Amino acid sequence: MGPAGRHIIVVFAPKGGVGKTTVAAGIAQQLAATRGETVAVIDANLHRGTLRQRTVPGEVPPPLSFVELCRQAPVLRPEWPMLVPFHDLVGRLRVFGNDAADPAAVEALDGPAFAAGVDLVARAAQVVVLDMGTSATGPVIRAALEMAGTVVAVADRSADSLELLIEWVSALAGSPQSFSPAAEAVAGFASVADGRYADLVPGLVIALNPSRTRSDVLPRDQRRYLEWLNQACGHVVSVPRDPQVARGDVIDWDTVSASTLRAFRDLAGCCASRFPLPPRERVS
Repeated sequence: MGPAGRHIIVVFAPKGGVGKTTVAAGIAQQLAATRGETVAVIDANLHRGTLRQRTVPGEVPPPLSFVELCRQAPVLRPEWPMLVPFHDLVGRLRVFGNDAADPAAVEALDGPAFAAGVDLVARAAQVVVLDMGTSATGPVIRAALEMAGTVVAVADRSADSLELLIEWVSALAGSPQSFSPAAEAVAGFASVADGRYADLVPGLVIALNPSRTRSDVLPRDQRRYLEWLNQACGHVVSVPRDPQVARGDVIDWDTVSASTLRAFRDLAGCCASRFPLPPRERVS
C-alpha cells in the first residue's frame, strides 16, 4: 500500500500502556543510525502522546506541531528547509510531535488532513515511522493503514493484551476472532474487518514487550497466543525488560542493554526487509 520509493511504518497497539511509543522510537532510532535513508518519526496519537518525551531532551523548546503542519500541508513543499520549524533533529532522526498544539486540535485531526501531513513528510524522507494512538477503528488509523508499507503491532506479556491484539489482527485479516462476547468484538473492529487490509497481515511484525505488572514468562496456557501470531504474521520479536527504557523519560541509547538493542535492531530489520528495492540499472 505504501507509495513507491518510500516506506511508511505504522506502529499500533489496540491496548494502551504496552510500550508502543518505546517500540516506535526504537525502530526509528535504529533505522536512522544504521541506514542511509532520511528517517522521520511522527507522534500520531490523538491524545497526549509521549514520543517527544522519549526522544528529545526536555529543555529543548517544542517546534511547531504536526497538527499545524497538517493544516499547512497544501501550501508547503516537501523540502527540509520548509519543514525545519515543525520538527526536532535528534542525531539523524527527525521527530514530529504535538507538544506545542492545543489538545482539542489534536483530537479533531481527521483522516484526510492527517494523510496530507504524512504524505508531505514522506516526500521529504524516505522512511516514516508513525506512532499511532490506541483507536483501532477511527479515520486516522484507517488513513495510516491505507498508507502503510509495514505494520508493527505491539502487545505486552499479558493475556488481555495478547487477546485484544489477536482480535485486531484477525479483524484486519477479514476473519474476526473474539475472546469477548461476539457482538462486542464485531462492533469494536467493524470498520477494519471487511478484508481491505488483509494484505498487510502476512508481513505484520509483532513486538512483544515486558508486562509492567506480571512475570515476563508467559504461562503455558497463553503460549498458544504466540503460536497463533507466528502463524498469522510470521515475525514475533520479544523485547527484554530494560530499566533505562522503563523509566519513561528520554531514552539514552548508549546505556540500553545489548539484548534490548538487539531486539530493536531485529524489529528495524524486519521493517527494512520490506523497503522498496532501488530500480535495477539497465545493462546495455
